[in-house]
Amino acid sequence: MDNKQYKKEQNKRRCILTIYSSRWFSFPWSYKLRNKMYSKHFHFNSGAYIEENVWIRRTHSSNGTIQAGKNLVLTRNSDIDYTGSLEIGDNVAIAEGVKILTHGHDFFGLRDDVIVKEKNLFLTKLIIHDNVTIGTRSIIMPGVKEIGENSVVSAGSVVTSMVPANVVVAGNPAKVITKLPKGLKILKSSL
Repeated sequence: MDNKQYKKEQNKRRCILTIYSSRWFSFPWSYKLRNKMYSKHFHFNSGAYIEENVWIRRTHSSNGTIQAGKNLVLTRNSDIDYTGSLEIGDNVAIAEGVKILTHGHDFFGLRDDVIVKEKNLFLTKLIIHDNVTIGTRSIIMPGVKEIGENSVVSAGSVVTSMVPANVVVAGNPAKVITKLPKGLKILKSSL
């Protein structure tokens, strides 16, 4: 993607985010319009519920993409970066203040997957599988490639590596604290 086309697309998305992320679109008669606009411009499937002040962005003129399945819940003050691409499954809930990063900078030359040498930039494609709950103020760091199906990231966790399926992780850095039975459906009402 050339720089001119990238800037044009970014300006359009920034306008959508600025207009539709305001509290004005939280009223019962207007929040459906916010959900519709976010779904249209960010390729979310049916049943998406997005609260105010949710920022979805990409940087560095990347070709990153974002896709989300059915029944996505994004609560207020979340910051979603899809510079390196982000794929979200069905029935995923992302709580208030969550930050998801799909790119980073390798200033010390420690990584092998740096793609742009002058910016020391590395991109990660993150896949969040079905039935995942990410708790309040958690951070998903660059380099994480997968959050497994039916998993829970507890509030305030800093995820630095892959999260297996059917587990609860917590802490900084996040570690598995308990395993969940297979097939257990996580209730989203706890957000």
